[in-house]
Amino acid sequence: MVGSFKIMSYEIDYRQKAYFLNEDKSALSEKDYLVLHEVGSNNCYEANSRKRSRDWDIMGFGWAYSIWHKIAEWVGITAGHCLEIKGLKHDYSKETDIDKYMDITEKGLKKYYNLIKKAKPIEKIFDDFRQISIYIRLGGESKKKLMQLDDIKEPYYKDQLKKYLTNYKLKLEENKDWYGYKQSTVRMEIKTVKDLTEAIKMKRYDDGVQFSVIFHDKMKLSID
Repeated sequence: MVGSFKIMSYEIDYRQKAYFLNEDKSALSEKDYLVLHEVGSNNCYEANSRKRSRDWDIMGFGWAYSIWHKIAEWVGITAGHCLEIKGLKHDYSKETDIDKYMDITEKGLKKYYNLIKKAKPIEKIFDDFRQISIYIRLGGESKKKLMQLDDIKEPYYKDQLKKYLTNYKLKLEENKDWYGYKQSTVRMEIKTVKDLTEAIKMKRYDDGVQFSVIFHDKMKLSID
């Protein structure tokens, strides 16, 4: 039996979406896929609401086999009481034997397998979301000094970000967060598959730098 203890916080995997890019490749493993899932914490709620907060995140992008190790790792953490996948019944208040965990994990993997098998053409993603955008932020760690592009430590990423901003004619604007920290930010709406895939390839974090692809759900009213 698994030791009896109560987990105060865990992730919830609410919904999933999958899209494919290459129609000319027949094998499931040879297509390029974008897999998204809507996730949130069990104890985080939206402001002035009893509704749990949740956001769409990128599970993986690329060939199916390259995405599966991420899916397997994600689904596997159900065994540590750290994840609930909606649609798979699981009582976190009780002890669970290993056979039950194996059953939940197997069903979770099948859920994602069927998702990828029924993936939509990538163009359909613009029908599924109200808006898709990129958000770039530099700084937010100092109230006195504004971070510049040349302050990025990693040369390769600094060069890539400069090229991205130049190609899309984007200009970082000085901003401040709620606590008065200086930061430079820019947003841009994504309207084409090419722009989307280029943004996903850029998605990463560096010291003081954030590059996010944000999927604005049709069910939400706020832009974030």
